[in-house]
Amino acid sequence: MSSSRVILSLAIAAAAASGLSGADIPEPLATEYREVSQSDLNRCWELSTLATKAFEGILPSGDNVIRQMYFTAVVESGGGKYIKQLGGGPARSLFQVEPTTANDIFFRYLSTRDSLKEALLKFSEVSEKEVSKQGMSKLLESNPKFAAGIARLVYAMQPSSIPSSDLWDAYAKYWKKYYQKGGSKGLSAKEALFHFNQLIQ
Repeated sequence: MSSSRVILSLAIAAAAASGLSGADIPEPLATEYREVSQSDLNRCWELSTLATKAFEGILPSGDNVIRQMYFTAVVESGGGKYIKQLGGGPARSLFQVEPTTANDIFFRYLSTRDSLKEALLKFSEVSEKEVSKQGMSKLLESNPKFAAGIARLVYAMQPSSIPSSDLWDAYAKYWKKYYQKGGSKGLSAKEALFHFNQLIQ
C-alpha cells in the first residue's frame, strides 16, 4: 500500500470517529495532512491575529474573531500550504480571497467607510493609488496583510456577529454560511471541521 493510501486510510478511520463516512473525505485533502508544518500553521495564526487587531476600535477584535480568521486560513489554504487556488482558480492568499470579492469590498463597501479603508491601508502598508481592479490578483498574492485584511472585512459585512465559542464547530458553521456562502459547493461545515482538526494535529 502506498504512503498516500495509508494516510487516506487513517483519514477515513478518523472520519468514522467524527461521524463522517470515508466517501465524505476527498483523497487530495487526506494526503495533505502529513505535509503541514508548524511554521505554516503559525503563519496562519499570526496573520489572523494581526488582521483582527488592525481594526481594533472599529470592529470587534476579541479572541473569537482571531479563531474565526484562523479557522478560515487553515481550511482555505490547506494548513498554510497554498496561496493560489488549486486547479487554476482565481482565489489568492492563505485566505483564498477572489479578486472580484476584494474589488467589491475595496471599491464599493469601503467607499463610504473611511476608517476601515484607512485601517486596511495602514495595516497592509500600501497607498490607495497602489490598489487597482486590474492588479488586485497580484496584490492579494504578494501582500499577505492586505489579503488578510480583506478576509476580515468579508466577515465584517455579514448580518450576524462572529460566534463567541470555545468550540471549533461554531466557527466551521459560520465560515460555511458567510465565507463560503452556504450552498452545496465545496466542503460542508462538518467536512471542513474534520479537515481543520486533521491539519492542526
